[in-house]
Amino acid sequence: MMWKKVISMLLIAAMLAMPIGCGKDGNKDKDTTSGVETTDTGDDSAETDAPPKTPVPKEDKETKESDKDTDTENETDFSDDDYEPAQVTKKEYESMSAQNLIDRIKDVKNITEDEALALYSTYAYTNYTEDFYGREENITDEAFKILKDDGCKIPYTTTIRDNMLHSENANVRAYAFTTIGGLFGTSSEEEKMAEEVLAKETEPVVLFAALRSLGGAVSNPAVAEFVLNMTEHENANVRKQAALAIGSEWAMGIDGMVDAILKLMGDEDEEVRTCAYKYAGRLHDDRVIDPLEEVLKDSSLVQFHDACITSLTYMWYDYPSHRYTNERAYRITIDYLSQKPRNGEIPYWTTVGAFRSASSMGTSYEDWKKEATYFDEAEINNLMLDIVADQDADRRGREIAMKYIMERGDDASKESLKNIMENMTEDDPGQFLMSHTYEALINKE
Repeated sequence: MMWKKVISMLLIAAMLAMPIGCGKDGNKDKDTTSGVETTDTGDDSAETDAPPKTPVPKEDKETKESDKDTDTENETDFSDDDYEPAQVTKKEYESMSAQNLIDRIKDVKNITEDEALALYSTYAYTNYTEDFYGREENITDEAFKILKDDGCKIPYTTTIRDNMLHSENANVRAYAFTTIGGLFGTSSEEEKMAEEVLAKETEPVVLFAALRSLGGAVSNPAVAEFVLNMTEHENANVRKQAALAIGSEWAMGIDGMVDAILKLMGDEDEEVRTCAYKYAGRLHDDRVIDPLEEVLKDSSLVQFHDACITSLTYMWYDYPSHRYTNERAYRITIDYLSQKPRNGEIPYWTTVGAFRSASSMGTSYEDWKKEATYFDEAEINNLMLDIVADQDADRRGREIAMKYIMERGDDASKESLKNIMENMTEDDPGQFLMSHTYEALINKE
C-alpha cells in the first residue's frame, strides 16, 4: 500500500540522518551539535532608522579626528591564518571561552543576522575528527549549546547559508552542508546550490559533509554523478561516505550504483570495504549476492562476516519495512549460522542477531511472511537452540540465540531452552554467565 511505502521511505531517510556504523562507530548523524532553533527572517535586507545628522561643533572636530585615529589603531589586524568574517583572530579565539563568544552578541534574545554569521564563522577555527564525523571539543559548539539551553533563537537564513557555502574556509563550508536537507530530504533549490558549489570543491571534509546531506537525493542525475565520482576519491573517508550514499534504497535502479558498490568491495581501505559489504544489500540486486557469499566462505575474512550477513538480511528480511524477499540470501544466511564445527570466530557472534527484531509497523511483518514462503520459523528456532547448546560457539552469540527464543520462540522452543539450561554443566565455558542471563530473561517475563 502507498502509505506503507511513504512510511518506509521516511524511516530510511531518518536512518540516513542517524549514526551508521562502518568499521568504527561510523555513520554518525548530520551536524546537530549547535542544535539552536533557527529562524529565517524572510527578508535578507535589514532596514534601520538612521538618526538625523547633527552638525559637529567647530571646537569638537579635533577631538573627533583624534577618536578616529584611536579606532584605527584598535582595529583587528587579520593575518593569512585568520578568518575575518569571524571577527576575531585565530589567536584571540584560542584564548577565549564560550561565554566570551556569547558576550560579543549585543542582545542574545534578539540576535542579528550579522551577529549570527560571525558566530557561525568561528567554526573556521575548529578541528574535525580524523574520520570527519564530528568536531573536536570547541568553544563554538559550547556557545551554541548555552544559547540553546537559554531558549535563544539564532537566525539561519538562506543568505547566511549561501554565504557560508561560498566561504573561503573549508570548515565553514562543511558546516553549511550539514544544514542542508532533513527528514524529508533536500529541496531542488538546495540541490542546485550544492551542485554549483561542488563543481569546484576539492576539500575532503566538505565533500564528506556534502555526501552525508545529499545521499538521499541520488535520483537527481547531478547528485548521482557526484556520488559516483566520490567513489574514486583519494580520501578513504570520502569513499566510505560514498558507499553509504550508494547503499540505500534511494539508489535502487540508478545506473552505475551496483557496479560502484561492487568495486568498493575491493577497496584498499578496510572500513570502506566494510561499508560496501554491509549496505550493498539495500540495493536489492542479486548481483551483490555472489561476492558476499564468497567472503562468508573465507575464514581469513571473518572481520567482514557481520557486514555480509547484515547485507544479505536486508535482502531477505528487509527490516523494518518488510517489503522485499530473497530466498537465496535467506539460504546463505541460515547455512552460515548452521556450519560446524563452530568456534569462537565463526559464525561471528553478532551475526546470530541479524534478524532478531520484527517490525510492529502495521501488518507489514505478517504480510511479508505470506510472501516469504522460504521463511521457516521452526527451522530458525531449532537453529537458535542448537547454537545455545553448542559449547564451541562464542558465548555472546549463544546468549543472543537464547534471547531470540525467549522473545520470539514458541512454547515448545522455550521448553527446550529450559532443558538445555538446566542440563548445562560447569565444564561448559559459558555456563556461569549464560545462567545469569537466562535467569534475568525468565524474571523479565
